[in-house]
Amino acid sequence: MSTLPPDGDLAAWLQEHGPLEPAYALRLASRICAALAAAGAIHGRIRPATVLVRNEPEGLVPDLPNTTAPGGSVAYTAPERHLGGAATERGDQYAVACVLWTCLTGTPPYDGTDLQVMNAHITQPVPQLPGETLETEAINGVLATALAKRPEQRFASMAAMDAAIREVLATFFADAPPWPYAASPEPVEEEPEPEPEPVAAQAATAFPPATRRPVQAEPAPAARADRADRSVVRRLWWVGALVLLLLVGGGVAVAVGGHSGQGSGSAPQATPSVTRSASADPTTSPMTSPTTSPTTSTTLTPRPLPVPTLSAAAGYHQVTFTAHGPTNGGRTVEVSTDHGATWKRTRAATARAGDGQQQCALARVVDRAGDHGHAARACGTAWKQAVGAIQRDDGLCTGAIAGYDGWALPLTGFEPGSTQQATIRLESDRGASSFPESKPIDVHGHGHLSFCMPPGSHGTATVTLGDLHVTRRFASR
Repeated sequence: MSTLPPDGDLAAWLQEHGPLEPAYALRLASRICAALAAAGAIHGRIRPATVLVRNEPEGLVPDLPNTTAPGGSVAYTAPERHLGGAATERGDQYAVACVLWTCLTGTPPYDGTDLQVMNAHITQPVPQLPGETLETEAINGVLATALAKRPEQRFASMAAMDAAIREVLATFFADAPPWPYAASPEPVEEEPEPEPEPVAAQAATAFPPATRRPVQAEPAPAARADRADRSVVRRLWWVGALVLLLLVGGGVAVAVGGHSGQGSGSAPQATPSVTRSASADPTTSPMTSPTTSPTTSTTLTPRPLPVPTLSAAAGYHQVTFTAHGPTNGGRTVEVSTDHGATWKRTRAATARAGDGQQQCALARVVDRAGDHGHAARACGTAWKQAVGAIQRDDGLCTGAIAGYDGWALPLTGFEPGSTQQATIRLESDRGASSFPESKPIDVHGHGHLSFCMPPGSHGTATVTLGDLHVTRRFASR
């Protein structure tokens, strides 16, 4: 297993970036399987929070260092472990498949309270990705095997699971685009230019220290007055030179000429000369030390918006679509049920449909700027009202007709909560008769009609229910 420093755990990565494209999710799952197979150890606590990842040019590289992490997550635990079984390699397969599902959809395979999730792992069907493409069917095949409820129905080994995933990658995703989150190259710093000498150092060069002179006798009062006059003039000259330096704004070198005449009343002559230093930066103030910012070269790789998953659920005269996608970082999910003509910012939308009619929808992720990624598409068919095949049910006949043969006609696709009024006409070797039948419909649109016949009877039952008119044949054994 890798010793590279990770870029955080997979849970944090998915929280920030959303679900992965199928090719990248499968590559990551394959690498996890390969790492576990190579280690030859049972992990027992695989989940996104324990999978550390390194962002490399070829995709996310996993690291599984923590095999003794406290606690666990019911969302990624195999059914047999919820029932008290020990951790096994096939239990790790189940956990890796749950991680793969999370990478593809952004959510664990089952939602709800811990108790509900535990029960779902044990009793609910294996989740499948929506869609009918060959790629989707291939991925669903891997998920169906790895998420099988019974351990013996899963892959024979972790290496076998890795081989199955790599076969899907080679068959359908060999030409997948480059990893869109490839890390930018390290910034390249240019050698900074040498900093110009501070003004104080330049002044020290322009004005070398004075040579020590022998101590002279105190001058006469007239000489002191003349020296005082020259001192005032010199100070005024320095003020003017400083103002000129500020106006010029560059490095300076100042040369001061000597004065002529030492007699009383003769003014000293000073000729300042200001020149620009060849190495000075014209944009640098002479009163501040210039600084040099290193130049960095960074390549920004655009990050495409993820594609959400979209599922369809059939209903009475309708199809309900549910989208799953990231909503962090200012991103939202939009759904369209009219072929993209209009979009609604929602995770669930319902399309009206006739009896047995198919409806399709689109879903996409949108960011703050209004940009959107590729859309996912799913289709579903509304319930179709039907009277099913006749079934034997001897528990229907009680009381005075106990011992009679009971027959049930299942109803599907009817309005939930309604009561359906039907007429049943029986024609058998015992004669013919008709009678009304009133039956309630449950929340799933199901119900049933029933009748009882003397033992050994055979014949036909014709049901008239709304626009339905069907005949079913029955015969006692």
